[in-house]
Amino acid sequence: MNTSFVANLQKWLAFALGISVALYGLSNVLPAIGDFRLGPFPMHWFRPTFFALCVALVLVNMAGADEQNPWWILLLGVLATAGLFWGSYEFYFVARDIDDAMFLFGTYDMWVAVIAAASALYFCWRIWGLPVAILGIIGVAYMWTGHLWPGPLRTVNSGVEEMLAQNLLFSLDTGIMGSTFSIVITTVFPFIILGAVLEGVGAGESMIRIAFYWMRRTAGGPAYAAVISSSLFGTVSGSAVANVVGTGVVTIPMIKRRGFTKSFAGAVEASASSGGQIMPPIMGAAALVMADFAGVGYLTIIIAVLVPAIAYYVSLFTMIYFETKRLGIQPNEEDIANTPVPDKQDYLNLLMIFGPLAIIVALLIKGMSPSGASITALALLFPLSLVNPDVRKQPLRLVKCLADGGSTFAGLLMAIAAVSIVISALSATGVPVKFGVLLNSVLTDSLMISLLVAAVGCVILGMGMPTLPAYVTVA
Repeated sequence: MNTSFVANLQKWLAFALGISVALYGLSNVLPAIGDFRLGPFPMHWFRPTFFALCVALVLVNMAGADEQNPWWILLLGVLATAGLFWGSYEFYFVARDIDDAMFLFGTYDMWVAVIAAASALYFCWRIWGLPVAILGIIGVAYMWTGHLWPGPLRTVNSGVEEMLAQNLLFSLDTGIMGSTFSIVITTVFPFIILGAVLEGVGAGESMIRIAFYWMRRTAGGPAYAAVISSSLFGTVSGSAVANVVGTGVVTIPMIKRRGFTKSFAGAVEASASSGGQIMPPIMGAAALVMADFAGVGYLTIIIAVLVPAIAYYVSLFTMIYFETKRLGIQPNEEDIANTPVPDKQDYLNLLMIFGPLAIIVALLIKGMSPSGASITALALLFPLSLVNPDVRKQPLRLVKCLADGGSTFAGLLMAIAAVSIVISALSATGVPVKFGVLLNSVLTDSLMISLLVAAVGCVILGMGMPTLPAYVTVA
């Protein structure tokens, strides 16, 4: 078969599925317009159909990325897709009848749940690497064998089949399509789409140019510019990796050209991009999930995180300052002369960033739901994007942004599925309660030590994860 035909087919399928994911997910959270309202759709069919659509998109994207891999990698992807389709199909019937019937899950249900969980962990491994997938595997193994463990780690033997079936898949609170999945598709999803559109309409490029121009006469100019641009872009991107890709391709070469080492240039960009995930007002959409989990207002979360976020970036600026002194780096007149001067269009393009952010903050403070605030900001961004002449010439860029946002979210959802498995294992076995009692008994005299131990746990559990799954796992 013609290789170019297959590649084009894969791209068109990915585009079509990405658009479908974006529009289907947005229609579920679209606020009412007068008497007209689309969503929220009934949970029992929206969750499995939306999840299955995301799984199909992940498979198509993997097929395009795995061209150099052995054939069995793609075969495993197809089998994993079939496993998750099967799980979604069975979930529909359980969710539909769960309010009117009592379910006693047996061997068949257990294997459906285990196969679905294994399939989700496979996709998580392929997209995000081994750490998150290993956590999920440990969680399933602990649920399966917990009654055999010694001491305080022993769990009650309440029936392995029932425990695995309910907690891995068929529970509406835990499991792959449980409450965490529901929070993500209603609260986080619109912000992922918003971040994709912001990235695609050229606002980030203008922000980088302006930051470089403002910092051009300082010794650490490009490094300072990277910190500024990454902090602003990272708050809406939802992923430190996406932030590095979006800004690092420009900033890292410029930092090296100023005289910094390659390792330092990469460290600056990675640190600045990661810090964007704790930068108000969006914090990579984690602020909204934090407010939901903690049961406090959005403004409370923002106020609490503001000082640590500022301190983090002050420390980055300080580190860059001392590194320039250590290396004796001075502003380079040639680099200063070659720095592009931002024009009016660049400053106009900043409206595409600060306009939607201002709308989101104002509406959230006034009490609007996160999904309603993000949809309103997205509705504002589409006409605002027309201030960019490139968008006016190619308005289909906006459609591609939606498709890219759908693809980004589909990949994120695989990490959320793996994290949901971990949460299910913890919930089913009572580990959080045991850990809390142990922590309280050992560290009852020192709140500071308790906080430090909790912080170490956050670092360990959060390594290798995107921001949102890391928070959900620890919380």
